[in-house]
Amino acid sequence: MDTSKRIRTLGFVVDVTKMAAAVNDLLHTPAGVRPLTVAFANVHMAMLHNREAKFRNCISGFNRVFTDGAPLVWCASTAGAGNASRIPGPDFMIELCKAGVPLGRRHYFLGGAPGVAEQAAVRLQERFHGLQIAGFMSPPFRQLSTEEDEQLCSTINATEPDYVWVGLGCPKQEIWIAEHQDLINARALLGVGQAFNLAAGTQRRAPAMLRRAGLEWAYRMACEPRRLAGRYISTNTEFVLCSLWHLFSGRKLATVTAPAEDCK
Repeated sequence: MDTSKRIRTLGFVVDVTKMAAAVNDLLHTPAGVRPLTVAFANVHMAMLHNREAKFRNCISGFNRVFTDGAPLVWCASTAGAGNASRIPGPDFMIELCKAGVPLGRRHYFLGGAPGVAEQAAVRLQERFHGLQIAGFMSPPFRQLSTEEDEQLCSTINATEPDYVWVGLGCPKQEIWIAEHQDLINARALLGVGQAFNLAAGTQRRAPAMLRRAGLEWAYRMACEPRRLAGRYISTNTEFVLCSLWHLFSGRKLATVTAPAEDCK
């Protein structure tokens, strides 16, 4: 991550860089050591960090928190992070799968509704010839027993994955990653939200014009109003009020906390 910077924006720390640099960083993460923990941050995650101690303690220990949401990119840019750009989890998954083919990288997909992880894996293999799928699993939505969780970890480790993609939704997937970092053998554990549904074709991505304008959240809310309207209205309003408070109190929206070599 040659041009990466670690930025604190509205109390939330993110890593800003370009997609190519982020992919190269994860592509060459060494095997045989504790896996990197990777999140893709949007406004919802930033506000959860500010108001929920359990999630704050969880996400503050992540090795990489890339800027998925456009508002976080805009805030980071005020700190002079000219290289700040969106790195959406679904796009990153596609790019790393593609880049890892020549190196024989192996991928495991954990999460989603029954059959979605498998369908995503199949379609990605069709798209990228030679892509190695270590395995996939759609665990039950309920809390697993200790025995079930141990079996899950054993099943994943037996497939010898390089990357474990976790699509359980925020904050469940980030908490799962934090709790299993010492139990899973892989190069990285990555929380990617709706990426499985998009890869499987069970959901449609927002049009590129809306994504460029930072309005992907509005498209998702329109598609799933019952599930997402309350969340987006709450967190987006909170984000705006928090930003205004910083501006009117003379505080900076974002500050640089560390260069690339000091990132976790």
